[in-house]
Amino acid sequence: MSEQPTAEECEFLGDEAAGAGQFEKALDHYSQARRLRCDALTMALAGNDLDSQSMSTYGTDSTRLNQKIRTIVDELNPPKTLSERIADLRVEMDEHLISGRLNLASHLSTQLGAAYEEFGDLDEAESAYRSAVVLARQVDARDPELLLHTFWALIDFLPPSEESVALAKEMASNLIERREMYHPMRAADAAYRLALAELDFAEIAPQHMDSAIDGSTREAIEMLDGVCFHDKSQELQRWVAAVLRAVGRDTEADHWRSAADRYEDWEWFTDQQMPGHVHLWDIRH
Repeated sequence: MSEQPTAEECEFLGDEAAGAGQFEKALDHYSQARRLRCDALTMALAGNDLDSQSMSTYGTDSTRLNQKIRTIVDELNPPKTLSERIADLRVEMDEHLISGRLNLASHLSTQLGAAYEEFGDLDEAESAYRSAVVLARQVDARDPELLLHTFWALIDFLPPSEESVALAKEMASNLIERREMYHPMRAADAAYRLALAELDFAEIAPQHMDSAIDGSTREAIEMLDGVCFHDKSQELQRWVAAVLRAVGRDTEADHWRSAADRYEDWEWFTDQQMPGHVHLWDIRH
């Protein structure tokens, strides 16, 4: 009976096969080497015979071997081209439309928009993003997160405009005002995105600046702080400062920047009572 090769020997054989372009053979050898190393680790743990040095060596060897396996898998399954991905997304989206799964079709339409955008076909990208929004409207309250995701993808794609603000207002009103869609964290996120859309538009249409700040932005900050999303609140206030500075209102910009900087002082929040619906991992560290 032939002696079974060691993990080191299997890895060496895998290296030789990979160098010769025999990728399936290399993958077999690497997989066998990994199994042998795992078996050895299991035995060492069972026998309480594993020191820190051995554990460190095992970790280093496993990391190296796993990287070789990933490289071979990539060689055997090369990533699809962008054109192929777009074609696949279209086919899958059409299947979901036929079966009536509009929420999945909407998600895929958003992915299709991103793929077309990466491809450089902005007309098709816009069409896909708009289709995703149309589908999300039909899904409506059955998937509020879909509404947030698809609307923002289109808003983020479009240049700042009255249309982008109108879309943001539609999104926010659904997620804030409709009881069947309301969740305090999602509502705060929607308010935050509405404020961003209005501020972006106000930068190119300064006559809308005061209404953007005194309306949606202040409300968004209050809602964000109310659910302990202090990082987004700080980010929004810094964005207000940047937009104000861009239109030459430096004194007000300094005020907003100073207000944002308060968030660096954790003691400022110690008196805030944590809402019952907020988990510890939602709080800014």
